[in-house]
Amino acid sequence: MSAPLDRMMDFDLSDEQRLVRRTVREFAEKEILPHVEAYEREARYPIELIRKLVPQGYIAPLIPEAYGGSFVDVMTYGLICEELARVDWVVASVVSVSNSLVSRSILGFGSEAQKQGCRRSPGASA
Repeated sequence: MSAPLDRMMDFDLSDEQRLVRRTVREFAEKEILPHVEAYEREARYPIELIRKLVPQGYIAPLIPEAYGGSFVDVMTYGLICEELARVDWVVASVVSVSNSLVSRSILGFGSEAQKQGCRRSPGASA
């Protein structure tokens, strides 16, 4: 029989998760934060900011690489959303809705053509 502590969950972040958190925080503070107030004031959707997430792998962390995502574990996904939300809730919401609601539904129940459509970057025409 194992000892009680052997069965306990470890909630510490891995070194890789700490690196992701730090990297996303730095990215968000440098690339997103300087523009948030202007977008809010002008009531504009931050498509330019959303596009900056794509090459970083932050727009599709729960989507498998075969469909254009970066596919990370859910804890790392949560860290990405959390760090983006620290700076701008709109950008974080786009990542959250795109992954948790839209893409997960398509990946779970969509056709192969629909799954391949996950590869399109934000703002791409249909």
